[in-house]
Amino acid sequence: LAVYIPDSVVVYPMDGPRRGKDISRTKNPSATLMGVGTAQGPDGRRDGSLRFYGRRNSYVEIPNTGKLDTRYSITILIWVYHAGISGPIFNYNPRGFGVHVWMTGRRQLFARFVRRSGKFTSPITSGRMKYKAWNYVGAKYDGRTGVATLYINSVPVGIRRLGRIKLSTNYPVRLGAREGDRRYFRGRLFCAQVYSAALSQKQIFAAKRRCFLPVPSPTPPPGPRPKPAPRVCRQRIDLGFLVDASRVRYSSRVILRFLKDTVRLFEVSRLKARIGIVQYTSRVRLLLGFRRNYNPSQISRLIDQIRLIGRTGRYLGRALTYTARYLFRGKPRCGRRRVLVVLATGESRDDVTRPARGLFSSGVELYAVGIGRVRRQSLLRVATISSHIFRVGARQLVSLSRIIKDKICSSTVIVSGGAVGFYPFTSTSSGRDVSRFRNPTAQLVGVSFIQGPDGHPKGALFFPGMRRQRGRLRGSYALIPNNGCLDTRYSITIIAWIYPEKPGPIVHYNPKGWGLHLWLTHPNELYLRLMPRKGSRHNVKPLTTQSLKPYSWNYISATYDHRTGLLTLWLNGLPVS
Repeated sequence: LAVYIPDSVVVYPMDGPRRGKDISRTKNPSATLMGVGTAQGPDGRRDGSLRFYGRRNSYVEIPNTGKLDTRYSITILIWVYHAGISGPIFNYNPRGFGVHVWMTGRRQLFARFVRRSGKFTSPITSGRMKYKAWNYVGAKYDGRTGVATLYINSVPVGIRRLGRIKLSTNYPVRLGAREGDRRYFRGRLFCAQVYSAALSQKQIFAAKRRCFLPVPSPTPPPGPRPKPAPRVCRQRIDLGFLVDASRVRYSSRVILRFLKDTVRLFEVSRLKARIGIVQYTSRVRLLLGFRRNYNPSQISRLIDQIRLIGRTGRYLGRALTYTARYLFRGKPRCGRRRVLVVLATGESRDDVTRPARGLFSSGVELYAVGIGRVRRQSLLRVATISSHIFRVGARQLVSLSRIIKDKICSSTVIVSGGAVGFYPFTSTSSGRDVSRFRNPTAQLVGVSFIQGPDGHPKGALFFPGMRRQRGRLRGSYALIPNNGCLDTRYSITIIAWIYPEKPGPIVHYNPKGWGLHLWLTHPNELYLRLMPRKGSRHNVKPLTTQSLKPYSWNYISATYDHRTGLLTLWLNGLPVS
């Protein structure tokens, strides 16, 4: 059910679009902004708050034409991001003290409801403010009960009985600074609201989004234009062909010509493209494996040896299993793609879904070419994605060579079917990689095992930071060798559990310089910067978030998608920056 909220006296959003304008029905005069800027607000907008610089000439003053004089009861609500030591948040009477809400320490919130005569009452304080983070602050006084209450994030954190008094609210309001006082607020403020009634906790919670504006969906920057595929593909590829060798209505010369033309479009060598060929009907035969080195002319002669076996039925599922075992055997090599082009002239008599998934899980990209009357649904069960499906007639097959070559060669992402590196850092695995690539073991220096996020007593690594050992300062770190698997080049996802205590690097490519790096710059701040392969680190703006919880486990991720150009930080599965 909707919560009723009484009309406000004033509402000053204090952000970039609305500046010092009052958006309440009373239309109080606009506030005076002095020496303030804009910054990211609690609603995620870049100009969603006002930044105060902690100087005497950095403040906002709200005129009081009588509408701000609540006199008997009051509720003050405001979003606060504190980054200084102490200073006024909301202060009636710029030259003295009326009713006021202050920061008296980095995490100390202070509110005092001054009598109309100027006599002070007992203050209400709370040390629960989050430093350098957004806090939704409320302070209210109920003239009927004489009780004052302090709220942080809609939760009461302090209560004091003051008795029935008349409030000192007959002055202008100043935020950020007070004349004659050297304490200045440094940080950000957003959405100052004043009510002439004491709101309930539900009403305070319902008013927290009063000034929020929808965050404009970011327009992804145009990704890099795909470069036209070269006439000859020079990528490192293990390219396999699985050829249907059953006798069909037309000659096998069309299929053989397609194979020869396609192979000519790749630079065949031990270091570049390696070619493998398997033919199948009811039986399967390996004609050419990746371990033998052949030049293009030798491969052409081997292709001529393919003979039609006869009308014995097609068992593509059996052929896919055979191909996985004998052609794509062994673990995949980092930086070398695995591609299988399946040529089918009819429907298979056995299941193909499970063998195709097995090939994909081992890092093989599958292309399915249906020649003649082959159903699209059958090809979908084989191909990795729908764009890897082709249905052509016999006469159009030859023209497909360059199309398939361009699609294979211009693809910039290696479909790995899993993580390129997975280091659990537990007592069981120590520094070993448990991914299928089996990267070299990490070198662990100055670390020990400690309780992890799953509660296991030795389920995580503890990094004590710099420590003195035998009179010398020594660091603690885990060094992971990069034999090529960790060079993702185009897109990347980094996932980790962290327990932040002090600033330092979390993941840092290039120990002696600056590669891609993910750092903890404050106990609650995560910092990510991408490094281009050519150019200084100043070419790419960093991405930060201050949403981490210090001294507790946080599940963090950092992703970059080269297709959209979007860089994202994630916390506990949710995007935060």
